[in-house]
Amino acid sequence: MHSGLFKFDPFRVGYVFKLTTLNQRSQRARDFDGTGGCGEQVNVRQKELFGITAAYQIYPEYYIIKVNKFDDVSKDSLDEWIYYFKNNRLPENYSAPGLDKVAELLNYNNMDANAKAQYEAHQKELAISYGVLETAKAEGRAEGEAKKTIAVVVNSFRLGLDIPTIAIVAGISEQEAISILKEQGMMS
Repeated sequence: MHSGLFKFDPFRVGYVFKLTTLNQRSQRARDFDGTGGCGEQVNVRQKELFGITAAYQIYPEYYIIKVNKFDDVSKDSLDEWIYYFKNNRLPENYSAPGLDKVAELLNYNNMDANAKAQYEAHQKELAISYGVLETAKAEGRAEGEAKKTIAVVVNSFRLGLDIPTIAIVAGISEQEAISILKEQGMMS
């Protein structure tokens, strides 16, 4: 059986669990580190993979927070989260990581059906606008590169380079170089 191990990140929801294997000969479970004990040691692979020296460094520390006794005064980001959990609303001025996403969800969940439909239509419009903008950027880059290629071909021709050399310098075919020079009125 193979499950996996994850590093604990307090601002990201994830699962942390111990990896065990089953020794088929003796039909007994062993810890991933091979000690057969409670897994307090880590093997070389775990040390390299997670950058740890002891198993407790992988697993999170758990704290019991008595939300009822919180005085609703936010001094740091943890206090802002506790305020949210206790009051089911955000503090007035918050800066804790992740609370901006909570605010967005709370606003959406408090909307009526008509407002939700308008919001979703607006989100679709934003996505379309973003796509149009990205397309325009790509087209602008392509146009800029085409102008640069034309400039390289024209300047190389003015310096007296022959067509095969111009094509190599500009990174285009000889036919394309000739076509550019004709378009620019430098060849007939």
